[in-house]
Amino acid sequence: MIFRTLKNRLVAGYLVGGAIVSVAVVVFVGARMRHLLLQQLDHSLADKVRFVRSACVQGAEGVDVELGRNLFQRIHDPEDPEFIQLSLVGSGRVILESPTIREIEMPEIESSAGELGWRFVKLNDGRKLRLAGQIFEPDRKTDAGAPVKLKIIAAHDLKRIDEATRDIIVLSLQACGVSLVLLAILIRWIVRRNLEFFDVLGRRIGGLNFDADGVGAIHLQDAPREMLPVMNRLNDLIRRMERALKNERRFTANTAHELRTPLAGLRSRIELALSRPRSNEEYEDALVELLKIEEWLERLVQSLLLLARLEAGTQRIDY
Repeated sequence: MIFRTLKNRLVAGYLVGGAIVSVAVVVFVGARMRHLLLQQLDHSLADKVRFVRSACVQGAEGVDVELGRNLFQRIHDPEDPEFIQLSLVGSGRVILESPTIREIEMPEIESSAGELGWRFVKLNDGRKLRLAGQIFEPDRKTDAGAPVKLKIIAAHDLKRIDEATRDIIVLSLQACGVSLVLLAILIRWIVRRNLEFFDVLGRRIGGLNFDADGVGAIHLQDAPREMLPVMNRLNDLIRRMERALKNERRFTANTAHELRTPLAGLRSRIELALSRPRSNEEYEDALVELLKIEEWLERLVQSLLLLARLEAGTQRIDY
């Protein structure tokens, strides 16, 4: 499997973590940019409301809006138009409205006197609007009649903001995707460079020769600090193996030396008994001597086995 190697696991872990962080950052940036764009839109709508409100004057013949047609059209962006509607509270008579607003049924918006009210609206055709509304009393001339209340609504289509937010998210995701690809290449190279230590360590272990005297410890320059405990345990294991091999060689040599004497005595006594015909008593004496040599040999073997168990740590003696 591809994730059986430590290198691939590290690279995959870095990439998965980077992808999760990148998506979280992109979502946060997209939400933040949309919030900032909506703030700018709210400032623009509030300025339009204040601008139209400042032009409203109540006179003897009713409410006049001191805005020329050209000036009113100039506050509308032809590529991204805003919708403005000014009407009388109560009768609902429209005093001023944008040309494009005739196709839209403007919803009601809650607003206390002197304060702006805000609302998100979704039209029947699927469009989304941001609305700002205010109820106010216009400035009155000296010959004005009873005061009236006006309601002004300024709205803006959110299509451009949604498209801008979507473009920002898409571009950010594309940039993150390219960054992750480059990061994968870089991380793979970094991980491979740092894991070369294990290849060097494997070659050093494979080159150990326990047949020679003094295997020695393994020391690698520029070894990672995290690997020092492993190196220390490995060197301890090498020393124990070297000591065990030396004990085994010494035990073999001692066994051969100790067994040589009784075996030589056993052989010489048998050869002596077979050198010429003898009586039954002489053969019996020879067998008794052979039995003593065998008992000596048996005790020697048991002692050597006990010594081997003690050196191996499989048996202990209680004093």
